[in-house]
Amino acid sequence: MAEIQHANAHGQGQVKQKFNTLTLSLFSIVLPSVWSFAATGLVIGIYAGGMPVLIWGALLVGIVLSLLVTSFAEFGSAYPSVAGCLVLATKLGGPEYGRICGFMTGGIHALASLVTPACLITAHSPFFTAMAMVMHPDWQPTKWQSFLIYQAVNIITVFICFKGSRFLGLMATAGAFVLFALFFTCIGVIVGCADPIAPSEAVWSEVQNFTGWPNGFAFLIGVSSPLSGYGPTHWILNMAEEVKSPRRAIPIALLAQQVGSIVTLFVFFIAIGYGVGNDWDAIVGSRYPVPMAAIFEYTTRSKAGTVILLFAMVALGIVSAASYISAALRLIYGFARTGAFPFSGWLSEYDAKLQIPKNILWCIFGVNVILGCLELGSSSAVVTLVGAAAVLFTIGYLPIFVGYILTGGRYLGNKGWFKLPRSLSLGLAWFNSVSIIMQSILLCLPPSKPITAENMNWASAVAGALVIFLLGSYWVYGKSTYQPSDDLIICSEEIMGEDGLEATLTTEVSDKESKEKAAA
Repeated sequence: MAEIQHANAHGQGQVKQKFNTLTLSLFSIVLPSVWSFAATGLVIGIYAGGMPVLIWGALLVGIVLSLLVTSFAEFGSAYPSVAGCLVLATKLGGPEYGRICGFMTGGIHALASLVTPACLITAHSPFFTAMAMVMHPDWQPTKWQSFLIYQAVNIITVFICFKGSRFLGLMATAGAFVLFALFFTCIGVIVGCADPIAPSEAVWSEVQNFTGWPNGFAFLIGVSSPLSGYGPTHWILNMAEEVKSPRRAIPIALLAQQVGSIVTLFVFFIAIGYGVGNDWDAIVGSRYPVPMAAIFEYTTRSKAGTVILLFAMVALGIVSAASYISAALRLIYGFARTGAFPFSGWLSEYDAKLQIPKNILWCIFGVNVILGCLELGSSSAVVTLVGAAAVLFTIGYLPIFVGYILTGGRYLGNKGWFKLPRSLSLGLAWFNSVSIIMQSILLCLPPSKPITAENMNWASAVAGALVIFLLGSYWVYGKSTYQPSDDLIICSEEIMGEDGLEATLTTEVSDKESKEKAAA
């Protein structure tokens, strides 16, 4: 029987290091797999301006997100924790604002983390359908067949999480090899096999707007495509317990994440533009459920080549989804350890053999199954949840910066390996607060005009309702039960290595706890 440890498992040496700085950096690139995920949402960008919007939007959004990540690198270096953003919001908000800021950030991100694995599986399972459609042009999938494929991908992904969590460093190395091998293969195939190559004007400057909105508004809609492709940028913060020297490793891994994501997405969009830019009608009007199937078939003119490339992409997608779930487990686990919601104790149980909070993984699997059934009835409902999750992750960053600004940054301390001048750090916090609001608005824009019930972007309504629900939950339940303790923060440079050394974690006792002990 697996040895189960509760919330203090890390303090008893149950959490083993799985990463060094290099493998964590590779993990930071594999987890988002930005270019492959962005490939599933090409159509929105194509309709809202074409390749110039996607290419320049990828660069612009990448720079803005890099400024956000710069703040995360500074904050995460000062307070490395499995709870990630939750701890940052709690500590930086100080005694005045820390509790509510931490609860809201943790709750918003926990809800989004429960939903997003199903969204990733929904994005990648159609690749199997596309492979079958390429080989059998007369076949049309039914909803039941798509549902069964979805559930099969769900089982495979969760199985990888159960069995592979102890080997995340190895998975990161192998995943990075597959990611870059597939990336260069796709670039070579798309550009090398294209005949004819699209003119540079179509790639860099020729805007095509089919949304019905004015060009400026359409550009904003088009920019939401690379913004969704980049996805949440904070996940490496949640891996702090499992890397040596987290104060140093986390900022370096975040740098690798941004460089890898921006370069691969920018180059990928350029290749797509030159390879397919002459005939977007063939791609947009394709019968395939994923644009990449039409792109590969258009450029390779080979069924076998198309299927091989699609299989490689879905394999990468499954590894990426498993990596995402592994990080999401840590995020929800960190929130559960604060006692913020009912059954927190059960959810925060840690399986030392599997090196995961097993009960949370079972919950994610169950949510995936339920949302798969929801898609069987209404595919638009899942699309709404995808958008709502993206909005929630973005909004969840706001309490971190609000608390930091309101307290003048005086609770940041000076323990971090990566530090900015305080005035620059606060200025960046102001900029990031504004950019977070703008990003949330972009993710809520309706994709086309006129606005109807069918094309309305309902993500804003769902995300708003969940935020209001969490605010109410804090005052009704969380205010009395939410107890973020300092043992969530990794104060030492080492926890437990693969050689089995005892943990050297040191914890600080809060002023409140000290007073309680003195009174006793």
